[in-house]
Amino acid sequence: MLMVSRAPTRVRAVRALILLAFVVASSALVFGAPSHEAVAKGERPSSVTFRYHDFGAGSPASVVLTSGQTLSKSSVADGETFTVSGGPSGKGLGTTVGFTINGYQIKVHTSCSAPIAIGYVFDDAVEKPAPDAPSIEAYGSGRGNPAAVELTDMDPANACAEGSVVVSCPPGSSALTVSGNNSGTYSQGSFSVQVTFGGKSNKKQVSFSNANQDVVRLIAAYKSDKSSTYNFNPPVRSGSGFTAADDKDIKTTTICFQPPTPTPTPTPTPTPTPTPTLPPCPDGSTMPPSGVCPTPTPTPTPTPQDLRCPVNYSRLAIQGTTSGTYGDGTLSVQVTYSGNTLVAFNSSLGIRELLVAGNSGVNRYQFDPALTSGSNFNAPNNASITQTVFCYKVPKATPTPTIPHCPDGSTMPPGGVCPTPTPTPTPTPTPTCPGGQHTPDPNGGCPTPTPTPNLRTCLWTNSGKSMVEVHSSSLGSLSTTGNGTFGDGTLSVHISSFNGLTFSWSSNIGVDSVFVRTSGGGQEYTYSPEAKGDTNLGAGAPITNLTFCYDVDPVATGTPKVTPPPTAMLFGEGESGGLSGLMLALVTIAAAAAGLVTLSARRRLQPVGGSASVGSAWSTQSIRRSGG
Repeated sequence: MLMVSRAPTRVRAVRALILLAFVVASSALVFGAPSHEAVAKGERPSSVTFRYHDFGAGSPASVVLTSGQTLSKSSVADGETFTVSGGPSGKGLGTTVGFTINGYQIKVHTSCSAPIAIGYVFDDAVEKPAPDAPSIEAYGSGRGNPAAVELTDMDPANACAEGSVVVSCPPGSSALTVSGNNSGTYSQGSFSVQVTFGGKSNKKQVSFSNANQDVVRLIAAYKSDKSSTYNFNPPVRSGSGFTAADDKDIKTTTICFQPPTPTPTPTPTPTPTPTPTLPPCPDGSTMPPSGVCPTPTPTPTPTPQDLRCPVNYSRLAIQGTTSGTYGDGTLSVQVTYSGNTLVAFNSSLGIRELLVAGNSGVNRYQFDPALTSGSNFNAPNNASITQTVFCYKVPKATPTPTIPHCPDGSTMPPGGVCPTPTPTPTPTPTPTCPGGQHTPDPNGGCPTPTPTPNLRTCLWTNSGKSMVEVHSSSLGSLSTTGNGTFGDGTLSVHISSFNGLTFSWSSNIGVDSVFVRTSGGGQEYTYSPEAKGDTNLGAGAPITNLTFCYDVDPVATGTPKVTPPPTAMLFGEGESGGLSGLMLALVTIAAAAAGLVTLSARRRLQPVGGSASVGSAWSTQSIRRSGG
């Protein structure tokens, strides 16, 4: 109870006013006064604040007033706010607030002739939104117009309120609704607050305190569509003295709350670890962190299109540039290509030579000792890789230890010393000429042998098989066109990319062997299993004859025959010399001719697809090339 001493009436009135002012001021200090107070309905606002949304435009927009008010800023980015206020007279805004933003004309009626409330959205197409105007979220989906503003604040907050506007909580906040006017502690989820009603009959005013989260807005309503709105910026956790519109009894109180913005935890700055100094590699480059210098790529030796491996070495060829794992039953190689480069290979056996072929030749990389991995290999002139060949040697089996013997075949005695054999006199050899067919004349001279023509074909190592032959008379036409098709009615072979030294081929059935003959020797390519094509075949010299051997496979019965992997056999000029070589050639030709007589009724050499003249498989007549 407030005790007042005797004093003149005027003095008591002044003291009462001072005390009332003190109480009001203390209440404002303790609870925090709202940013705007409720006013009588129908009063137009003196200022309006908008938040700009660009819906992904991504650049600041300029704001230009088209009406006579005052603008707080002339450029805004997405999410920023700007305020339009009245003139210095303070009489409030005019009937319309108009401005251009991002090139779009926007008008907002502030004459109270149309509903206006916090939370409304305006753009160039919405001038008088209905009470259920969509939220800003509704504009963000599929919107083509990158300019819209959301009314976020007014002074006063319920300006133009005619009992037809219902204000909701702002975006990002949640609502706790108290029905009636019973004081107590209320909660919504994790939010709790103490609500107290006061004033006449404890129904005219509402206060709140002890909120455990930030409060950004309070709406006091005496009907569902008649309310006063109080905004708090910055947010508060207590406040008092809030009334409904027209000072009516409060029926519903809505408290809008939101969790406080957490203080970000600073990320500790890591202490940099000093980088150790590594010695340089032998090629002068910096050593990698692993401490292992890369194996240098040897300088390749460009050669013509010769894809043969050294003598006694096996060959694994890969066509094209498809990365993967390849093998021939003995060697397994994993390759990685990128563009025109063999980036890396890893093999199960040591690689002695690596041949990388392109359109302009072959780069031959030689490794001594042999390597099981390498990187960065190219064809000459960095051309597209057409074929990659790995040359390796099949490891020899570990020999079974044997009991030592003496030179005469007897078992070595326990002492390890063999008895000395009785020497046998060596007869003096009778001098002969090469081939053993002549004796030198008294002056030591031998007759000059007559060269034997090279007649070798694939039948020399494939007796009993059938053969299609391309004679030298047909090679002239192939050298001109580069392509031709030949066959005997069963096998059809298409030759392509023929340039006199190398060629590629494909066939309709499997081929067992291809022999590429030159004037002084040749190169034989064998295939197991049978192949229907190959590329870049040659013998290192101009080609004089081509033969393809095949057989028609019978129906498989019993245990299949195991055929050795494909090998390449090189024949030199020495193979064709001497009486024994001539006799072997004549015997083989006679056997082949006998077989051809039997097969001549059904197999003739002719270009496929045409009606060329017909001859036997050994015919030397000109071959008419088909259109393929």
